[in-house]
Amino acid sequence: MRPTYLVECYCPDPGRGGPVVAVQRVVSAARALRMEGHDIEYLDGMVLPSDDVVFYRFAGLDVNDVVAVCRAAGIPVTRVTAYTEIEDRTGADPAAAASSVSGPGEVEP
Repeated sequence: MRPTYLVECYCPDPGRGGPVVAVQRVVSAARALRMEGHDIEYLDGMVLPSDDVVFYRFAGLDVNDVVAVCRAAGIPVTRVTAYTEIEDRTGADPAAAASSVSGPGEVEP
């Protein structure tokens, strides 16, 4: 399994579409590095508008490639962290779990 990385970026007023436009640049920069023989892949991203933060997820062998993609895309990186995904091995139905959410940040017991 390739290492995965979470890139954290400060983005004032992310609701104005900046992160969406930035993703296009990230995808292009990752593609360019891959064509040069680097193992780097943009996975996805998420915006936390209330915190002025954007996260981008990458997979690749070298954290320096992640940083290079962000620089080439003009992404102001605050932090890059390696992470490991946690799989649900309980067999629980994700749809049933999602239906128990009653509001933002609230989950019924």
